[in-house]
Amino acid sequence: AGEPCCSCPGPLSCSWRAVEARGKGLEDYQGVLDCAEATLCYLALLVIVGARALDLHVGQLVEIGGRLVKQGRGIGLGDWIAVLREVGTSKQFRNLETFPFPEVPAVLTDEDTDAAVQRLQEARNNLAHGRGPRGAAIPVKIEERYADLELLLQSVEFVVEYRLRLVEETRRNSLSGLTQIGFRDLMGDHRLVPLASEQNKSPEIEAGSMYFLDRAGRYHLARPWLSWRTCPECQRPAAFHVEWFDKKHDTVTLKSLEHGHTTVDKGLARVLRNVGLLQ
Repeated sequence: AGEPCCSCPGPLSCSWRAVEARGKGLEDYQGVLDCAEATLCYLALLVIVGARALDLHVGQLVEIGGRLVKQGRGIGLGDWIAVLREVGTSKQFRNLETFPFPEVPAVLTDEDTDAAVQRLQEARNNLAHGRGPRGAAIPVKIEERYADLELLLQSVEFVVEYRLRLVEETRRNSLSGLTQIGFRDLMGDHRLVPLASEQNKSPEIEAGSMYFLDRAGRYHLARPWLSWRTCPECQRPAAFHVEWFDKKHDTVTLKSLEHGHTTVDKGLARVLRNVGLLQ
Protein backbone atom coordinates (compact mmCIF):
# COMPACT_ATOMS: atom_id res chain seq x y z
CA ALA A 1 0.00 0.00 0.00
CA GLY A 2 1.20 3.46 -0.85
CA GLU A 3 3.94 2.20 -3.17
CA PRO A 4 4.37 3.47 -6.72
CA CYS A 5 2.97 1.13 -9.34
CA CYS A 6 2.53 0.92 -13.08
CA SER A 7 -1.15 1.88 -12.83
CA CYS A 8 -0.76 5.14 -10.85
CA PRO A 9 -1.09 8.53 -12.60
CA GLY A 10 2.30 9.26 -14.16
CA PRO A 11 3.11 12.58 -12.46
CA LEU A 12 2.45 11.08 -9.04
CA SER A 13 4.21 7.82 -9.79
CA CYS A 14 7.42 9.70 -10.61
CA SER A 15 7.19 11.67 -7.38
CA TRP A 16 6.41 8.59 -5.27
CA ARG A 17 9.28 6.62 -6.83
CA ALA A 18 11.77 9.36 -5.95
CA VAL A 19 10.67 9.25 -2.32
CA GLU A 20 11.03 5.47 -2.19
CA ALA A 21 14.72 5.94 -3.08
CA ARG A 22 15.21 8.58 -0.39
CA GLY A 23 18.42 9.06 1.57
CA LYS A 24 18.99 10.76 4.91
CA GLY A 25 19.71 14.36 3.97
CA LEU A 26 17.71 17.58 4.10
CA GLU A 27 17.03 17.31 0.36
CA ASP A 28 15.37 13.94 0.99
CA TYR A 29 13.22 15.51 3.71
CA GLN A 30 12.21 18.18 1.21
CA GLY A 31 11.39 15.42 -1.28
CA VAL A 32 8.90 13.80 1.09
CA LEU A 33 7.12 17.14 1.54
CA ASP A 34 7.18 17.83 -2.21
CA CYS A 35 5.59 14.44 -2.86
CA ALA A 36 2.84 15.21 -0.37
CA GLU A 37 2.17 18.56 -2.04
CA ALA A 38 2.05 16.99 -5.52
CA THR A 39 -0.42 14.37 -4.30
CA LEU A 40 -2.72 16.88 -2.63
CA CYS A 41 -2.50 19.21 -5.62
CA TYR A 42 -3.55 16.36 -7.92
CA LEU A 43 -6.53 15.55 -5.68
CA ALA A 44 -7.58 19.20 -5.57
CA LEU A 45 -7.40 19.40 -9.37
CA LEU A 46 -9.69 16.36 -9.62
CA VAL A 47 -12.16 18.23 -7.40
CA ILE A 48 -11.92 21.45 -9.42
CA VAL A 49 -12.36 19.69 -12.76
CA GLY A 50 -15.17 17.49 -11.44
CA ALA A 51 -16.96 20.52 -10.00
CA ARG A 52 -16.76 22.31 -13.35
CA ALA A 53 -18.38 19.33 -15.07
CA LEU A 54 -21.42 19.68 -12.79
CA ASP A 55 -21.36 23.49 -12.51
CA LEU A 56 -20.61 23.37 -8.78
CA HIS A 57 -19.01 26.23 -6.86
CA VAL A 58 -15.66 25.86 -5.08
CA GLY A 59 -15.42 28.89 -2.82
CA GLN A 60 -11.70 28.54 -2.16
CA LEU A 61 -10.97 29.31 -5.82
CA VAL A 62 -12.31 32.83 -5.30
CA GLU A 63 -9.92 33.36 -2.39
CA ILE A 64 -7.00 31.79 -4.22
CA GLY A 65 -7.63 33.93 -7.29
CA GLY A 66 -7.90 37.05 -5.16
CA ARG A 67 -4.54 36.40 -3.53
CA LEU A 68 -2.93 35.70 -6.91
CA VAL A 69 -4.08 39.05 -8.28
CA LYS A 70 -4.02 41.34 -5.23
CA GLN A 71 -1.19 39.92 -3.14
CA GLY A 72 1.02 38.30 -5.75
CA ARG A 73 1.04 35.13 -3.64
CA GLY A 74 1.44 31.76 -5.32
CA ILE A 75 -0.76 28.69 -4.88
CA GLY A 76 0.77 26.34 -2.34
CA LEU A 77 0.14 23.29 -0.22
CA GLY A 78 -2.21 25.11 2.14
CA ASP A 79 -4.46 26.15 -0.75
CA TRP A 80 -4.84 22.59 -2.08
CA ILE A 81 -5.64 21.38 1.44
CA ALA A 82 -8.21 24.17 1.85
CA VAL A 83 -9.97 23.08 -1.36
CA LEU A 84 -10.13 19.48 -0.17
CA ARG A 85 -11.38 20.44 3.28
CA GLU A 86 -14.06 22.69 1.79
CA VAL A 87 -15.53 19.97 -0.41
CA GLY A 88 -15.28 17.47 2.44
CA THR A 89 -17.69 19.53 4.53
CA SER A 90 -19.87 20.83 1.69
CA LYS A 91 -23.36 19.35 1.39
CA GLN A 92 -23.37 19.83 -2.37
CA PHE A 93 -20.40 17.49 -2.68
CA ARG A 94 -21.25 15.11 0.16
CA ASN A 95 -24.73 14.41 -1.18
CA LEU A 96 -23.74 14.25 -4.82
CA GLU A 97 -23.89 10.71 -6.19
CA THR A 98 -22.99 11.78 -9.71
CA PHE A 99 -19.66 13.44 -8.91
CA PRO A 100 -17.10 12.09 -11.42
CA PHE A 101 -14.48 11.29 -8.75
CA PRO A 102 -16.63 10.54 -5.68
CA GLU A 103 -13.88 9.40 -3.27
CA VAL A 104 -11.89 12.62 -3.49
CA PRO A 105 -14.15 14.91 -1.40
CA ALA A 106 -14.06 12.36 1.42
CA VAL A 107 -10.26 12.00 1.70
CA LEU A 108 -9.71 14.56 4.46
CA THR A 109 -12.88 13.63 6.31
CA ASP A 110 -10.88 10.70 7.71
CA GLU A 111 -9.40 11.93 11.01
CA ASP A 112 -6.12 10.01 10.74
CA THR A 113 -5.50 11.14 7.17
CA ASP A 114 -6.38 14.74 8.00
CA ALA A 115 -4.04 14.70 11.01
CA ALA A 116 -1.21 13.31 8.86
CA VAL A 117 -1.79 16.03 6.27
CA GLN A 118 -1.78 18.66 9.02
CA ARG A 119 1.62 17.44 10.21
CA LEU A 120 2.96 17.50 6.66
CA GLN A 121 1.69 21.07 6.22
CA GLU A 122 3.28 22.20 9.47
CA ALA A 123 6.57 20.60 8.43
CA ARG A 124 6.44 22.44 5.10
CA ASN A 125 5.72 25.75 6.82
CA ASN A 126 8.52 25.22 9.34
CA LEU A 127 10.99 24.40 6.59
CA ALA A 128 9.98 27.49 4.60
CA HIS A 129 10.63 29.68 7.66
CA GLY A 130 13.99 28.20 8.54
CA ARG A 131 12.67 25.95 11.31
CA GLY A 132 13.36 22.66 9.58
CA PRO A 133 15.29 19.76 11.15
CA ARG A 134 19.06 19.89 11.39
CA GLY A 135 21.92 17.48 11.87
CA ALA A 136 21.09 14.16 13.49
CA ALA A 137 17.38 15.06 13.65
CA ILE A 138 16.99 14.99 9.86
CA PRO A 139 16.87 11.18 9.33
CA VAL A 140 14.38 10.82 12.19
CA LYS A 141 12.10 13.54 10.81
CA ILE A 142 12.31 12.03 7.32
CA GLU A 143 10.87 8.76 8.58
CA GLU A 144 8.21 10.50 10.67
CA ARG A 145 6.97 12.53 7.72
CA TYR A 146 7.31 9.57 5.40
CA ALA A 147 4.92 7.67 7.70
CA ASP A 148 2.45 10.54 7.30
CA LEU A 149 2.93 10.52 3.54
CA GLU A 150 2.40 6.76 3.41
CA LEU A 151 -0.87 7.14 5.30
CA LEU A 152 -1.98 9.73 2.77
CA LEU A 153 -1.02 7.53 -0.16
CA GLN A 154 -2.90 4.58 1.28
CA SER A 155 -6.02 6.72 1.52
CA VAL A 156 -5.86 7.77 -2.14
CA GLU A 157 -5.16 4.43 -3.81
CA PHE A 158 -8.41 4.92 -5.73
CA VAL A 159 -6.63 7.34 -8.10
CA VAL A 160 -5.41 4.33 -10.10
CA GLU A 161 -9.01 3.99 -11.34
CA TYR A 162 -9.04 7.46 -12.92
CA ARG A 163 -6.82 7.58 -15.96
CA LEU A 164 -4.82 10.67 -16.85
CA ARG A 165 -4.89 10.91 -20.64
CA LEU A 166 -3.00 13.10 -23.10
CA VAL A 167 -4.93 13.50 -26.35
CA GLU A 168 -2.47 13.92 -29.22
CA GLU A 169 -4.76 13.96 -32.25
CA THR A 170 -8.45 13.98 -33.10
CA ARG A 171 -10.38 13.45 -36.32
CA ARG A 172 -14.12 14.08 -36.37
CA ASN A 173 -16.44 12.16 -38.69
CA SER A 174 -19.62 14.22 -38.90
CA LEU A 175 -21.52 11.51 -40.78
CA SER A 176 -20.93 8.81 -38.18
CA GLY A 177 -21.02 11.24 -35.27
CA LEU A 178 -17.76 9.82 -33.92
CA THR A 179 -14.36 11.31 -33.11
CA GLN A 180 -11.26 9.22 -33.70
CA ILE A 181 -8.84 9.95 -30.84
CA GLY A 182 -5.12 9.23 -30.69
CA PHE A 183 -3.94 9.33 -27.08
CA ARG A 184 -1.36 8.32 -24.51
CA ASP A 185 -2.40 7.26 -21.02
CA LEU A 186 0.02 8.90 -18.58
CA MET A 187 -0.02 6.12 -16.01
CA GLY A 188 3.06 4.72 -14.28
CA ASP A 189 6.56 6.14 -14.18
CA HIS A 190 7.63 5.01 -17.67
CA ARG A 191 8.35 7.91 -20.01
CA LEU A 192 7.85 5.93 -23.23
CA VAL A 193 4.06 5.62 -23.25
CA PRO A 194 2.57 3.91 -26.34
CA LEU A 195 0.12 5.73 -28.59
CA ALA A 196 -3.36 4.20 -28.59
CA SER A 197 -6.66 5.09 -30.24
CA GLU A 198 -10.39 4.91 -29.68
CA GLN A 199 -13.64 6.37 -30.97
CA ASN A 200 -15.75 8.72 -28.91
CA LYS A 201 -19.09 10.42 -29.49
CA SER A 202 -17.99 13.79 -28.10
CA PRO A 203 -17.15 16.45 -30.71
CA GLU A 204 -15.29 18.57 -28.12
CA ILE A 205 -12.22 16.47 -27.35
CA GLU A 206 -9.17 18.73 -27.79
CA ALA A 207 -5.92 17.63 -29.39
CA GLY A 208 -2.94 18.59 -27.23
CA SER A 209 -4.89 18.67 -23.95
CA MET A 210 -4.91 16.45 -20.87
CA TYR A 211 -8.04 14.79 -19.52
CA PHE A 212 -9.08 12.97 -16.37
CA LEU A 213 -11.25 9.97 -17.16
CA ASP A 214 -13.91 8.81 -14.71
CA ARG A 215 -14.92 5.17 -14.23
CA ALA A 216 -17.47 5.41 -17.03
CA GLY A 217 -14.74 6.53 -19.45
CA ARG A 218 -16.05 10.09 -19.70
CA TYR A 219 -13.47 12.75 -20.56
CA HIS A 220 -13.01 15.70 -18.17
CA LEU A 221 -10.81 18.48 -19.51
CA ALA A 222 -7.88 19.28 -17.19
CA ARG A 223 -7.01 22.50 -19.00
CA PRO A 224 -6.24 25.19 -17.91
CA TRP A 225 -5.47 23.81 -14.44
CA LEU A 226 -3.12 21.11 -15.70
CA SER A 227 -1.20 21.01 -18.98
CA TRP A 228 1.43 18.83 -20.65
CA ARG A 229 4.50 20.65 -21.91
CA THR A 230 8.26 20.34 -22.25
CA CYS A 231 10.15 21.59 -19.21
CA PRO A 232 12.62 24.35 -20.18
CA GLU A 233 14.94 23.32 -17.34
CA CYS A 234 15.33 19.56 -17.89
CA GLN A 235 13.89 19.32 -21.44
CA ARG A 236 11.52 16.52 -20.43
CA PRO A 237 7.74 16.54 -20.96
CA ALA A 238 5.82 16.94 -17.70
CA ALA A 239 2.45 17.88 -16.22
CA PHE A 240 2.38 21.51 -15.06
CA HIS A 241 -0.17 23.20 -12.81
CA VAL A 242 -0.83 26.91 -12.14
CA GLU A 243 1.32 28.28 -9.32
CA TRP A 244 1.87 32.04 -9.69
CA PHE A 245 0.52 35.14 -11.45
CA ASP A 246 2.65 38.15 -12.35
CA LYS A 247 0.17 41.02 -12.61
CA LYS A 248 2.71 43.48 -13.95
CA HIS A 249 3.64 41.32 -16.95
CA ASP A 250 0.32 39.40 -17.14
CA THR A 251 2.15 36.07 -17.12
CA VAL A 252 1.47 32.82 -15.29
CA THR A 253 4.14 30.62 -13.71
CA LEU A 254 3.48 26.89 -13.90
CA LYS A 255 5.02 24.19 -11.69
CA SER A 256 5.68 20.57 -12.58
CA LEU A 257 4.05 17.85 -10.51
CA GLU A 258 6.91 15.48 -11.26
CA HIS A 259 9.95 17.47 -10.19
CA GLY A 260 8.88 20.98 -9.19
CA HIS A 261 10.54 22.79 -12.09
CA THR A 262 8.76 25.90 -13.34
CA THR A 263 7.98 27.60 -16.63
CA VAL A 264 6.25 30.84 -17.63
CA ASP A 265 3.24 31.08 -19.93
CA LYS A 266 2.45 34.46 -21.55
CA GLY A 267 -1.05 33.59 -22.78
CA LEU A 268 -2.59 31.56 -19.97
CA ALA A 269 -3.79 34.56 -17.91
CA ARG A 270 -6.55 35.24 -20.45
CA VAL A 271 -7.77 31.64 -20.17
CA LEU A 272 -7.72 31.77 -16.37
CA ARG A 273 -9.88 34.89 -16.54
CA ASN A 274 -12.33 32.99 -18.73
CA VAL A 275 -12.72 30.26 -16.08
CA GLY A 276 -13.03 32.85 -13.30
CA LEU A 277 -9.79 32.33 -11.39
CA LEU A 278 -8.25 35.71 -12.19
CA GLN A 279 -10.79 38.47 -11.64
